[in-house]
Amino acid sequence: MDSTKELQKQDFAQTLARGLACLEVLADASTPLGCSEVATEMGVSRAAARRILLTLVHLGYVAEDRGEYSSSPKVLSLGRGMLAKGSLWSTVASTVLQFADRLDDACSISVLEGPCFQRRSL
Repeated sequence: MDSTKELQKQDFAQTLARGLACLEVLADASTPLGCSEVATEMGVSRAAARRILLTLVHLGYVAEDRGEYSSSPKVLSLGRGMLAKGSLWSTVASTVLQFADRLDDACSISVLEGPCFQRRSL
């Protein structure tokens, strides 16, 4: 194995990756999930999912109610830094406000992200 791949493997924080994967599973769920459901979605053992969920509950990123877990509003703070930079909003703000005035209705913008939004060649 070459040193570049070894260095990347060595620097990869699997625990952090699993915590973020757990947050993504909860974000995609339309209803709160039990520990076993989270484990299945993540492809990890129930014990591993439980430790991750309890850590995220302790940190305030996940809410627990009678054994079911859901994202808490604190997860929104993870994007605060990017949003505070305001580059996207400052670029399109005047256009969006003009549309809202012209339509006499609320308008918003969003950024699509993830594999389902990637272009695919046919």
